[in-house]
Amino acid sequence: MAGVWQIETGKKTLILHGTKTSNVLNAVLAEIYHLKRDNAIKYTKKNDNVRPFESGGETSLEFFSLKTDCSLFVVS
Repeated sequence: MAGVWQIETGKKTLILHGTKTSNVLNAVLAEIYHLKRDNAIKYTKKNDNVRPFESGGETSLEFFSLKTDCSLFVVS
């Protein structure tokens, strides 16, 4: 159909703390969350099982992203 436009909504972002997170990274995560507040979910506990670039560590990340329906993630 000519003249019909669909607008894509913003992608939701999952923000997670890793095993060791410095105060600087905590501040960066908080700033990212505040910038994307409408389309972001922030978990505040340290997540020892989330290791996206190691074998087997991606399963927890996949679980959290499916649970919250987030297509983007930030891990520190």
